[in-house]
Amino acid sequence: MRLTLFYAARFYRRGSHVLVQPAYGTYVEALARRVDELVLCGPVAEREVPGSGYPLREPNIRVVALPYYQRDVEAVRTLPRALAGIDEALRGADLASVMLPLGIMGPLTYARARRQGVPVFLHVVGDLRTQWSPRDYPMPVRPLLRGALEALERVQQRMIDETVTFAQGEALRRKHEGGRFPVVEAMETTLTDADLRTGGRRRPQGPPRLLYAGNLIRPKGVHVLLEALAALDARGVHATLDILGTGPFQGALEALTHRLGLGDTVRFRGFQDLEGVKAFMDDATLFVFPSFGEGMPRVILEAMARGLPVVSTAVGGIPGVIRHGRNGWLVSPGSAVELADAIECVLADRTLWERLSRAGVETAAEHTMERHADRIVDTLRAYALWAGD
Repeated sequence: MRLTLFYAARFYRRGSHVLVQPAYGTYVEALARRVDELVLCGPVAEREVPGSGYPLREPNIRVVALPYYQRDVEAVRTLPRALAGIDEALRGADLASVMLPLGIMGPLTYARARRQGVPVFLHVVGDLRTQWSPRDYPMPVRPLLRGALEALERVQQRMIDETVTFAQGEALRRKHEGGRFPVVEAMETTLTDADLRTGGRRRPQGPPRLLYAGNLIRPKGVHVLLEALAALDARGVHATLDILGTGPFQGALEALTHRLGLGDTVRFRGFQDLEGVKAFMDDATLFVFPSFGEGMPRVILEAMARGLPVVSTAVGGIPGVIRHGRNGWLVSPGSAVELADAIECVLADRTLWERLSRAGVETAAEHTMERHADRIVDTLRAYALWAGD
């Protein structure tokens, strides 16, 4: 069986290897182990792309490189060469998958596959409205782009309505359900079975170490975490905080750190690769995720897999994975007081901490890439789309 995958993930070439984002790479390899040949098609840069350092290792993966672009305006300029690459990737395919949102390339790729008689399934990993914003463009063209965004939303929904679709998290599943075919929740993660701890952890001794990992942008709510940390310090609960990641809000966060008198307890660690993130998780006491809005962030499952208890805001698809008080602790977004209360509660109760640790590992085991690939294959086989073993 030959399977073709289309995605606008950030790929780049280093020598003879194509490197991709870790979560996408493990997903591609998990499916490659179930087919004779997997063809990966997407825009490939000739320079390093931050966050994409995972080399594809399975020998039956072939890459068809499209011209690299970062915005849909650039995609239009490269369209003739891109369409030729899409046709090459579809040649001889038994099944194709389009990962959304893919901008204007999504409907074009979908239509191309249908015209060639190649069955298609879809995988929605984000919300088009939050990933493609007219505000990123000059004011005179914003109304035109806003109209294009609405049109793309409608076209994408029609695609979803007429074929089997997998959604990253409960929020995206609910948004897109209602067509002739099901929208199935299927969590793409970086986790493999080998990443899971055996059981939970014991609550470590010593001063608590809090950890955040993610982009440093205002919607991630890291400023609320800093305010919560200051509130804890005023109560006599002294903890340190490691912040992993980079972004345009970092300067404002560093300034807030100093205004709150937290310069000695907060450390900005910059970008960390997956192994670096795991090392920080193994040393931390609590993972805190104060975001204002999400799909289902993979980093939460990565923390659970390491046996690290999680305190998170109850937004997006997170409550579909974290059950409050059972495998994690949920709070409302934007409240530093509520976040501080939750952190203090989990840190103060060793029995609760260790129970959350054990339950988190069990939850993560349900969301490894092997389980993810099994769900996809079983669903596709049920609809007579999967012809492999």
